[in-house]
Amino acid sequence: MLDAKHTQVISMQMKLLKGGNKALDSQSSSRTPQDGGHDDGEDERAPMIPVQIDASTPKSSRHPLASSDTRSERRKLSTLEMHGWSALLGVLVSGLVKLYGITLRICVFGIWTWGPELLFKHVNSNVAGPWYTVAACTLGGILVGSLGPLLPPGYGVGVWVMHAADGGNAKFPGLACLVPVSILSLITAAAGFSVGPEAPMVCVGGVVGARLASKLPRCSNGQVKVLSVAGASAALSAFLNMPLAGCFFALELLEPTSSLGVGAAGSLSPSAVASVAAVVSLAMMSTTLGAVSVVGGDFNYMGGLSGSARNATSWPSFYYAMALVLGAAGGLLSVGLVLVIKGLKRTAAWLESTAPPAPPPAAPSSSHALSEEPTPQAQQAPAPPHLCASSACKVAWRPILVRAAAGLLTGVLGVYWPHTLLWGETRLGPLLAQSSADPAVHPALTTYAWVGLGGATPSPGLEVGQVALAKCAAIAIAAGAGLPGGVIFPTFYAGALLAQAIAITSPATKAGSAAATAAVVSSSGSWVAASWLPVASVCLMASLQAATTRTPLASIMILSMAADASSNVGALLPFMVVSAYTGVWTAQLTGTALFGYPHPTPVASSSCS
Repeated sequence: MLDAKHTQVISMQMKLLKGGNKALDSQSSSRTPQDGGHDDGEDERAPMIPVQIDASTPKSSRHPLASSDTRSERRKLSTLEMHGWSALLGVLVSGLVKLYGITLRICVFGIWTWGPELLFKHVNSNVAGPWYTVAACTLGGILVGSLGPLLPPGYGVGVWVMHAADGGNAKFPGLACLVPVSILSLITAAAGFSVGPEAPMVCVGGVVGARLASKLPRCSNGQVKVLSVAGASAALSAFLNMPLAGCFFALELLEPTSSLGVGAAGSLSPSAVASVAAVVSLAMMSTTLGAVSVVGGDFNYMGGLSGSARNATSWPSFYYAMALVLGAAGGLLSVGLVLVIKGLKRTAAWLESTAPPAPPPAAPSSSHALSEEPTPQAQQAPAPPHLCASSACKVAWRPILVRAAAGLLTGVLGVYWPHTLLWGETRLGPLLAQSSADPAVHPALTTYAWVGLGGATPSPGLEVGQVALAKCAAIAIAAGAGLPGGVIFPTFYAGALLAQAIAITSPATKAGSAAATAAVVSSSGSWVAASWLPVASVCLMASLQAATTRTPLASIMILSMAADASSNVGALLPFMVVSAYTGVWTAQLTGTALFGYPHPTPVASSSCS
């Protein structure tokens, strides 16, 4: 803060600029030498006395005529500049997403298709099949647990949510923080765990956007947040291949109220520009590489319907009441899933930190991306050393053991319920279309499966319900053990399985034939009709995903854009809306959320630079 002398000098300079020379001369002649005035009469005008500023003087007050408000305005980018940088950001992020996607596709194919095919040429698949599944998942857990402490501190999506929701005031980390989360999430997704790669994509885009903003000569704190959100939107839209879906997901993710907050108005337009630029750039790259990139999806929600059954005007109005019921059921299931994840997370943290003598609580591992976020005090705690020769090495094996146990449990689930392996994106289409094909894993790995899904004759509802609960257990194991990844498609897949279980046990489909699925059971106008299965599917998919991540609008957009051309999205959309928001409101009543938010406590900055 300037002292009285400097304040008086600034006042004199202001009067001089306004032309008040006479008042300045009279004031200068009456001042004493102790005041800094001149009494020797050598100059009739007071000289311009420079303001002495030390290192402790705030930057905003180093220029006598510049306030913090005017300086902030001078540093802001114009709207046109923001849109231009957002478009460039979308192009940059789409390239990273394309590289990540190609690498992930190669790893998944190599582990779950090419590897078993090569192995089973030399050994009996009936004997080696189960052991291969368990070994692949366990080895993936061991790799994540081993590499986590050796890599630089990571940056999870939950921490990005807290940084971005803080209004851009928190310091975003450097690009080096993206290396560990990308490597570990790649191993996690390819090893068969039930978490998807969409969460690391949000981190990649968010950090790239923030670092790009920090390099611009004129960019305010608020615009740093806007470009960070735009980068996250572009990355998720490119990964989903759905313009605007990632934009609304990123914006909703920042609000604990599950809505678009006041700050979303300034971020919406740049995020939309970045999302569209990312999807267009991705399509151009795919065309250049000889592939065809179709915007949207291939989910055939009405694969079992034909003729008049696709006409929404013939559907019973009672479906809206059932959408409310299924929405509440999805919200309650989400609450249970999040509580189990947090319980497993606390258990894993206790197992990793317990050792004689007990060390101080360590910061979360770089692979902890989906679960309750640590307090600021925990974030400021020093990270465990990468290499140690003291007693701390006695607990170096604990993260490896925890994640190896998670891999072992996931592998056992995958032997008896193969549909729990991987994050489920490639399996959703065949499941909704009631196809028996499983494009994700080698057929020999499904030999010991207790339940077979799809086909003209559906499995009994209780068996499909087993797969749904096993999928929820696999999600909880992966997220609870601190393995990095997202839950968008895993929860979508679990919701679709639950819908099939409910629909199959209903009177319309319990006969177990395609003919029964395509007809109304009762001539007296029973509410259970052929269209019940697609309605139940979109309701539970929307409610479970929206309640888990608190993103109802984005969930509706993703399901709508994922439909193929033959699906009557207009008929299903009202039920999606009712179910998604009912599920979110039900989950909010419990006060349980997957992510933490910085209100009102500020967020500690990351240690990465």
